[in-house]
Amino acid sequence: MQVIPHLIFIRNNKVLLLKRSKSQKIWPGHWHCVTGSIEKGETPSEAIIREAKEEIGLEIKSPELVSVVSSSDKDFFDDQKTFYGLEMYFLSSSDQNPINLEPHKHDSMDWFEITNLPNPMIPVVKFGIECFMKKKIYSEFKNLATL
Repeated sequence: MQVIPHLIFIRNNKVLLLKRSKSQKIWPGHWHCVTGSIEKGETPSEAIIREAKEEIGLEIKSPELVSVVSSSDKDFFDDQKTFYGLEMYFLSSSDQNPINLEPHKHDSMDWFEITNLPNPMIPVVKFGIECFMKKKIYSEFKNLATL
């Protein structure tokens, strides 16, 4: 099981989302939050702080863990396997203006009403944001469309 931190970045009741480039192997053309892998020696919150700086140029401090989702989805690298993840959703806000620092990975970046998320969106990310809105600390998600 892989641990994956996500950042729910909010301003004026809108959430910042990035659209994955169509050249990306995993979820091309889909909207998602700032996210990334945990590097050696990092905690999940340290990883999301680093990813926010790398992806959108923002220095966030003390992101708040608001939801955890256990997920099952297809494995994009081996279609004979299932991917299992522990998706951790952190909340932060800032008056700083984000910048798309990885245009080779993200075609665009925009603000969306948190109650009206765009399509297509990575299913577990949409589910995680909805769990945050419902104040659900822990949930389980199986992407039956891909399993």
